[in-house]
Amino acid sequence: MARSHHEHFSRCGVLSPSLWWAQEQILRDLEPAEESAWLRTMRFWVDMGTGEGRGKQSLHPGIVRTRRLIDRFDAAGLLPGRDYYYLEVAGGLHNEAAWGARFDKVLLYLFGEMAEG
Repeated sequence: MARSHHEHFSRCGVLSPSLWWAQEQILRDLEPAEESAWLRTMRFWVDMGTGEGRGKQSLHPGIVRTRRLIDRFDAAGLLPGRDYYYLEVAGGLHNEAAWGARFDKVLLYLFGEMAEG
């Protein structure tokens, strides 16, 4: 929605992103930096819990994909802390209780001031 309607939005909260959708199409769409100019018109909160998923891998594929998204932000010239905030929640799960427990931080970053720490 943020990508398709960036002229109407300036902030985007992305909690536990489904970057696997359509064979990772959003990651491919953001790969060429020149195709990602719209990213610089937004402020993003992105987070992912390390306890999401049921895989036996030491690093869940969702975390790997989310880190690739952050790499796309960096390649597009976004600055961490100013243009985006990325949080890996140790042990965080993929459910409403987990998202709700950190939603105050999302709102503070997107609409207010967030203290470091």
